[in-house]
Amino acid sequence: MKKSFRKLLFKHKYIQFSIIFLFSLLLGCGGGGSGSETKTPASPEQETTQENTDNETVNTSGVFFKNTAQALGLVHEWNLVDLYLLSQFDLSTDPLVESGIRTSGGIAIGDYNQDGLIDLFITSGNASASKLFQQQVDGTYIDVAGQAGVQLMGVYSGPSFADTDNDGDLDLFVGGMGYTSSKFFINQGDGTFVEGIAPDISREFNISSSFGDINNDGFLDLALSHYASNVNKDPEILWLNKQNNLFESISISSGITESQEKEFVGESILNYDFTPSFADVNNDGRLDLLLASDFSNSSYYINEDGENFTNNTVNMNINQDDLHGMGATLADIDNDGDIDWFITSIASYDNTTGSIGASGNKLFQNNGDGTFTDISYQSNIFNGGWGWASCIADFNNDGLLDIFNTNGWFAPSDEEGNFESHDNDTIRLFLATESGRFTETNIAVGLIDKGQGRAAVCFDRDNDGDIDILLSNHDKDINSLVFYENTAQLNNYLKIDLKAYGKNIFAIGARVYVKDQFREQMREVNINSNFTSQNPSQLHFGLGEVTKVDQIKIIWPNGETQLLTNIEANQSLLIEQK
Repeated sequence: MKKSFRKLLFKHKYIQFSIIFLFSLLLGCGGGGSGSETKTPASPEQETTQENTDNETVNTSGVFFKNTAQALGLVHEWNLVDLYLLSQFDLSTDPLVESGIRTSGGIAIGDYNQDGLIDLFITSGNASASKLFQQQVDGTYIDVAGQAGVQLMGVYSGPSFADTDNDGDLDLFVGGMGYTSSKFFINQGDGTFVEGIAPDISREFNISSSFGDINNDGFLDLALSHYASNVNKDPEILWLNKQNNLFESISISSGITESQEKEFVGESILNYDFTPSFADVNNDGRLDLLLASDFSNSSYYINEDGENFTNNTVNMNINQDDLHGMGATLADIDNDGDIDWFITSIASYDNTTGSIGASGNKLFQNNGDGTFTDISYQSNIFNGGWGWASCIADFNNDGLLDIFNTNGWFAPSDEEGNFESHDNDTIRLFLATESGRFTETNIAVGLIDKGQGRAAVCFDRDNDGDIDILLSNHDKDINSLVFYENTAQLNNYLKIDLKAYGKNIFAIGARVYVKDQFREQMREVNINSNFTSQNPSQLHFGLGEVTKVDQIKIIWPNGETQLLTNIEANQSLLIEQK
């Protein structure tokens, strides 16, 4: 009974928040002033002062971030215009449709023109066109979307760069929202794209996308989430690459059609998937499928033979089943050689009962056999606010993976004395310790943004050996992009790119083990969504004070093993399959 009541309570909140937001949005679009849904982040002047003060007097971790988005030329406006015309739905009876629309957008990053510099594709709202930010040699960015052929007007979401045709350059998928069709662009290898044939998607709201080779044929397959889409016979989650850049839905034949909990909202049956991911959870050499989904509906599927999947959700072993799954990130958090799963959710305090109303982020520790242990509370990662995108990366290069998440929602929380209000959440960084418990921090390390955070990507933009953060906010009348440059320059590192021979050139699904005198770290190469956003496939290893790595072991997607020994730290390696 409590579980059903809690689910109904949050549905009621979605409906209530959606009506308030829509009314405010329409007033704002009509010239009646800014909508009440908008958070007010610190101004650049306030932010600089706060950062400088914290850097001198508060920060004890050595990690510190500075927002340099404007200086780098990273500027984009978020807004939704003519929402009723866009959705063509009755939002009074389908309120979750509007929730899906206003969570949409996203960031895809990768070196699309193969000049050694990481570029950014941004889509967010329909007030301005999508942007392809090409990185220049001085580190700044210019928008080349028009000349590259990927400038889009409309509401799109969940972009991903992936080499779908094995020609050595990155193609681009962009999910369509409402009755806006998804787009698929083929990289021509000369800095331009031509539009290809997008997957035949009938679902209305394509939130996030991920790519991985589920049948080990060397061609990257596609997973999609469709939050607030009408459920039909085919959920259209899993798409097989049939080669020649053609994709076919195999959600029914593969056995994952039970992934949604089908419930009526108004007169429609909707699903609640937000973030799909691929990872080899049970260490059998095949990529499994994991779905972070709202309303306690997250699930994961074991890849049996490349064609058939079995539902293994019961083995998540959730301690408190109020999981409102939003974003997700997969990595070997505890350096034990298997993939763990972090899911962002909602942390709230119920003022009427004096207890936690929603238990927050989840961290599922892999037991090594495809089963998990829920360590959300003992690891101290649960309070991420109303979480969305997340990254797992070693921000201080100490050899331990840390966790970052964006957050925000268009309504206050119940008890600001216990949790930050959802409409004013500060982004979170959880720094790892040797004990397995994380230290929650933000302001002390310069992460002071309180915008309506949604997408986030974490990567080494300036090739200085530490991980930076780019996030996208859904706040009107300001720059929606925030770029936090990591200024720490702490410890040693190693960066690795892989190049496989033949097919799957970027070696998606490969595993890399880096062993030094203190520990062995493992990374799996993937193109997964963080929630509407995708990190590059480059691998980054923090090494602490280690100056030389004893061994690098690579298990390539075709199962071959390759060893390198006595590798100097503080360099970027391109390792080609022998």
